[in-house]
Amino acid sequence: MVDGVIYNDWFASDFTLKEIKTLHAVQARADRDQQYNGLYQIPTLHEVIALVKSKSKETGRTIGIYPENQAFHLSRQPQGC
Repeated sequence: MVDGVIYNDWFASDFTLKEIKTLHAVQARADRDQQYNGLYQIPTLHEVIALVKSKSKETGRTIGIYPENQAFHLSRQPQGC
């Protein structure tokens, strides 16, 4: 149940990080390029931040990220943050 609505579906919170790291990203929309399906793991926020820092340093440009939490009340504080 999310915001009072019952869903018969899977959510990220139904899986451990170890389980999520076995998955690979795919493009959900058929009208978009499918050539990269299955090539990349789903990154953690920490991995995205590390990539942004690395590419920012490499290019000499400021690169930002804009994380969006869709359902903050369902989130837990990550360990070590």
